[in-house]
Amino acid sequence: MGTCNGQSLPCIAFAHRIAIRDGKAKENPARHVQHRFEDNARIRFLSADEETALPKAIEAKYPDRMPEFDLALNTGIRLGEQ
Repeated sequence: MGTCNGQSLPCIAFAHRIAIRDGKAKENPARHVQHRFEDNARIRFLSADEETALPKAIEAKYPDRMPEFDLALNTGIRLGEQ
């Protein structure tokens, strides 16, 4: 669920604001949690050597994970989005 990354806290805070507005809660405990912002500035691509060596290493150690690896490699999915 990559689209939900970083959105849990705002969603919880919103739910508490509605609950307070409707008189079902007295305070928002999520207000004390520090917000983290995703750094999208860094883009990294595998080198040709890495792109050759990595599938071989995954296949050797985790052959049942090759479909996941293939999907991640071909879509550019981030570690936190898996």
